[in-house]
Amino acid sequence: MSPISFREFVSDIRRTAEARGVRLSFSKLNNAVAYAYYNKAYSQVVAAERAGKLAARIDPPQFVAQAAARYKIEIEDLENALASVAQTHSIAETSEDEHHDTESLIRALRGEGRVQEPPDIEEISEEEFEEIYTSVDTTSLLKAVDIVDELRDHLNDLDGLRPPEIREDLMKLHGYGMELVNHGARAKARKFFELAADIDWEISEIISRARALQDIFKPIMKACPESLT
Repeated sequence: MSPISFREFVSDIRRTAEARGVRLSFSKLNNAVAYAYYNKAYSQVVAAERAGKLAARIDPPQFVAQAAARYKIEIEDLENALASVAQTHSIAETSEDEHHDTESLIRALRGEGRVQEPPDIEEISEEEFEEIYTSVDTTSLLKAVDIVDELRDHLNDLDGLRPPEIREDLMKLHGYGMELVNHGARAKARKFFELAADIDWEISEIISRARALQDIFKPIMKACPESLT
């Protein structure tokens, strides 16, 4: 079973919190959740997770009161959002365990010859296969799946078939920009630049993850035999 990433977990909490009326910027709500669980900034928690050094998530989180006070959120709203999503993922992980049990049974039956695999048709030469064998790291494809999950955090549609949050933020930024630049509403300057900073950070994350995804595929595509192109 692959546990859900902290980024995806936070994304689900963010949607639940917003549905409960919690109104914070993208980065502030991310940080509120990170502080509630680890008493650290979101960027520090994500970096620890990428390095494989993040401790297991403990439910209920220990620092909810501090996080709520830090970001001026009603503690009950934050607690309910965290508990709701944690319970949902606990159920999902149990279902995934059952799915893996089924896969294990199928593999065992294949080993006994009771489930037949269709024969492969050889389309590549021995030399071409040797190049693929030495060049392609299949475990990197699991990393690619993790990266796509991280991108889903930014690009998935919201509940009720609403467009991705970054699109809504861009439209909101355009509104602030119209008021500030075109109508001289100088009081909107802080909101405009705070939201612009949040969006800029998110775009940087998307670009970074997309480049990492492409880097995984470079050696794979290089190893593709000419006979298949």
